[in-house]
Amino acid sequence: VDVHDGSEDSQLRSQLAGLKCCKGLQTWVVLGNHSSTSSLQPPTSEESAWMHLDRCARILPHAQDTGGFFVAILKKEEDIKEEKKRTPSAASVLMRREKRQTLFQEQEDFSPFVLSKSSARVNKISDFYGIDFTSFNDQLLTNKREDARRIFLVSPRVAQVLETSPGLRVIQAGACAFERYSRTKWEAGAACVDRIVQESMTRILPHVRQRVVQLDRLQLDQLLAGETVSLQPQQLEALGLLAAGGLLVESESVFPRAFSCWLSPAGVLDMFASRELRVCWVCLWRNRD
Repeated sequence: VDVHDGSEDSQLRSQLAGLKCCKGLQTWVVLGNHSSTSSLQPPTSEESAWMHLDRCARILPHAQDTGGFFVAILKKEEDIKEEKKRTPSAASVLMRREKRQTLFQEQEDFSPFVLSKSSARVNKISDFYGIDFTSFNDQLLTNKREDARRIFLVSPRVAQVLETSPGLRVIQAGACAFERYSRTKWEAGAACVDRIVQESMTRILPHVRQRVVQLDRLQLDQLLAGETVSLQPQQLEALGLLAAGGLLVESESVFPRAFSCWLSPAGVLDMFASRELRVCWVCLWRNRD
C-alpha cells in the first residue's frame, strides 16, 4: 500500500455490505524469524499514519467458513513514471541459457516417484493404524529409493495419469500423508516409525481404526501450548495403546478434528506441530467458544 507512488488506499469495508470482516491492523507480531523478510514486519508509526491500513478488510477463515484473505482497494491518482528497462547483454543471456541447460541435466538425475502398491512399509502402516488402503485405490506415491521418508497421497485422476504415462517425469505430486521419523527419540520402542502428517488428516482420519485417543480440554490445552501430556497406564491399557509410535488425538470441539502426536514408551504424548501452527489452532478454538 503506497500513497506516494500514484495510488491511494481507499475505504473498502463500506463497499462490502453483509461480509463479515475486520478492519486492517496498524501493527502486528511476526511469529518467529525463520525465512521472514522485511516486508513481513509491521510499519513504523509514521508509516502507519499515511498508509491508512485500517481502511483495508481482513476476512478471517473462521468468521464465515471461508478462506482467509486480506483485501484492499487501490485507486490510481496519477500516472506512474515507468523505469527504463535494461537490455540484457549477450554474456548474461548466454549465462542464463547455460544455467537452464545445467538445471535440466540435474532434473534428469532425479528419481521419479512411483505408485506404492502393497509394499512391506505400507502393510506395516496399515497394521499399525488399522487403515484399509483399498479405499485409496492405489493413490499412494513414494520415491524409488528404499530410504524415502515420505509417502504422498494423490487424487484418483493423478494416479491414473501416472499409471498410464510411464515416461512422465514426476518430481513431486499430491499431499504428504505419511512421514518416517528416523530420530532415536522417536524410534525407541516403536513398532512403526511412520506418522500420519497433519496436512492429509482430513482425508485419512475416517479410515483410521486404531491409535486414536480422545483427550479432555485441559490435556489438549497443554499439547497446544507445546507441553507434553502423560497418560496413565490404565488409560493406555484400556485403549490398547501399549506400543509406542504415532497417535491421533481427536476432539469434537476443535478444528482440526484430530492432531498428529507421538506416544513414547513411558506413555508421554508429544505433538508434531510448529509453534505458529499451534497459535493458529488456539485462535480458531477460542473464537468458536
